[in-house]
Amino acid sequence: MTTAIGAEGLDESKMLIGNSPEEIRDQIMLLLSDSQLRNDMALRGRGYVEEKFSWQRNLEELDECLLQIEQTNKLRIVRGPFHEDIPQAAVEILR
Repeated sequence: MTTAIGAEGLDESKMLIGNSPEEIRDQIMLLLSDSQLRNDMALRGRGYVEEKFSWQRNLEELDECLLQIEQTNKLRIVRGPFHEDIPQAAVEILR
């Protein structure tokens, strides 16, 4: 449940949009009255968050950023499994 402004840049098919108090009320009433829609939206919302904001995805994006820094700024990325589930990296400046 969001407004059109809140949905900018997001997949609007996964949410309900209301731009006025009346539209928001109507969307809330729809969710309260339709358990199937409510369950479907809950599953889609959770899937979206797991896909976009998982540790693995964030670490992959961090790794890409670190590689770009390493290549453009003469830095060396030292990688190591400092924790069994979350790989971490340290940066050393090459002189």
